[in-house]
Amino acid sequence: MLGYIKRLHHHMTSSVHPFPYTQVHAQVTLGDPGYIYTSKILVCVVQTLLAERSALLEATGTAGGAFTVGELFWGSGLLQRLRGVGVGFEVL
Repeated sequence: MLGYIKRLHHHMTSSVHPFPYTQVHAQVTLGDPGYIYTSKILVCVVQTLLAERSALLEATGTAGGAFTVGELFWGSGLLQRLRGVGVGFEVL
């Protein structure tokens, strides 16, 4: 966990993302979270894994393993892909 926090802290140095120990309230908007958007989200995750595999692993500093979602997809194109299928994100 400490390595993860250090990497996150390294990436989050601006005043927009004060870290550590800051609460951020966000809102996610999407259509029906059942079958349609669950499938869309899963496809976006798989597309990101396939398209950016080497960059994702390079960013973690390892050759593989078990990662949290935030650690693995930090700086990836996942948010853009999700926005492209109608999933919205807003910091409140």
